Amino acid sequence: MSAPNIFCGSLKLVPGERTYIMGIVNTTPDSFSDGGLYYSTSKAIDHGLKLIDQGADILDIGGVSTAPTSRGPVELEEELKRVVPVISGLAQHGIRALSVDTSHAVVAQRALEHGASWINDQEAGRGENMPQVLAQAQGCVLMHRRGQSGVQAGENYTYKNIQQEISDFFEERLACLALWGLKRECVVLDPGVGFGKGLADSLSIINNMANYNQGALTMLGVSRKSFLERLTCITEAAKRDDAGLGAMAAGIMSGAHILRVHNVKAAYDMTRVLDACLKARVEHEDLYQTR
Repeated sequence: MSAPNIFCGSLKLVPGERTYIMGIVNTTPDSFSDGGLYYSTSKAIDHGLKLIDQGADILDIGGVSTAPTSRGPVELEEELKRVVPVISGLAQHGIRALSVDTSHAVVAQRALEHGASWINDQEAGRGENMPQVLAQAQGCVLMHRRGQSGVQAGENYTYKNIQQEISDFFEERLACLALWGLKRECVVLDPGVGFGKGLADSLSIINNMANYNQGALTMLGVSRKSFLERLTCITEAAKRDDAGLGAMAAGIMSGAHILRVHNVKAAYDMTRVLDACLKARVEHEDLYQTR
């Protein structure tokens, strides 16, 4: 089943045309990747505008850290205070391709009212009242996860067949959410690298992204994640960008449509080159077959 076109604001995402980039805007004081650099509303808005200038197609604004080292749950009002003004501010600057990274229906609803087009839900619509809100959005991201994020946490989980388990999970969620009016063609699937997956599982996902193209686009989030430390011994998250490009390129080669990244400039440059190479290969496939 081929993936359909999907819109985020006025942006039309066409599978196979090129790789799309979702830039991450964290508004948390305990972000694992930047240490809270963009915690204030004004700094977060400025950072988002900078990511657009660097080539981001979509901005994903989140107010809750998912790192195992985070400070714990965030009160609903605090999450609203962190993300809604940023989304509203970016919308006032004319940015329409906006996503809110939340698993709370109230936050998602308020974000949509203030300019967000997508909801990026790490709980895949399992939260209270979230199915109804997801159905109102122009698009949504559903993620597969087990337990906490991080390679160390992921090593505590075992899978008989991780590819099948993730595919079955997505089919179950899509069927359930369809009952609330969510259309498959409005969904992006994220297999959740690092979320309850060990190193081997994460690498397996990266190399098999086409397995999740179940009539929906797929998104790969590997930016600065801890499995890269296992491979490179780079302990500081913000210094893993170069390493992450290798995983992103592998993911694109295996079928990913969207990359969720912190360093937009590096990802933009890499994808422009890789997309051009893949396009040239398709256009001249007969030449490669004769060699």
